[in-house]
Amino acid sequence: MGGLIYKELTLFYKTFDKRFLLVLAAVAVFLLYQVGVMAALFVAGMFSLAVAMQSIASFLVDEKVGWDQYQLALPVNPLLVVGSKYLSALCSLAVSVGFGLVMNLVSSLVFGQFNWALCGLSLFVAVALPLSYLTVTLPLVYWFGRRTADIMRIVVILPVCFGMGYLIETGDLSGLLNRPISLLLAVVLVCMLALLGISLMFSLAGYRYKSRRPAGNSQ
Repeated sequence: MGGLIYKELTLFYKTFDKRFLLVLAAVAVFLLYQVGVMAALFVAGMFSLAVAMQSIASFLVDEKVGWDQYQLALPVNPLLVVGSKYLSALCSLAVSVGFGLVMNLVSSLVFGQFNWALCGLSLFVAVALPLSYLTVTLPLVYWFGRRTADIMRIVVILPVCFGMGYLIETGDLSGLLNRPISLLLAVVLVCMLALLGISLMFSLAGYRYKSRRPAGNSQ
């Protein structure tokens, strides 16, 4: 299983478009000017969502090289194959969390103050957004094919962009930052991890179903 996780993380690094970081840096500068310290929260959310989508992108590479047929001959059971996708996606969350910390440090250097509540909320978003996306998208991909990820990308990006635009124009999260919500956020994360486990079971069922189908009928 370690080899499968290494393969997924290698694909993640090699297929990640580094130009996106330049775009994100420009957005970060704009948001720092527009919304001040809250920019750390928005940029961390954007980056974490991009990381989650990049984790799904490995399915495209697998499809191009015919990995689906090759892995059927590997001496590993379906749980290890599907589980490696989930574990590698969870490992990629470290990148999101690290970026969230960096953004909060940059914000504190620019504005001369470090907001612990904002940092905690940013890290929560950096974990919660990709977890939500992966929980829903991975089972869909295993059951209906990679193209469903393209649909989910649109379904997720549009509401997030409109929501960010609304908060940037009219929202004020300072009241939320002043409330003791750390316990609530921890409970939400535990529930999301439980849902991720259920998602794994659905993905495993989809993988087994498609593995039993003739190669000509698989997507």
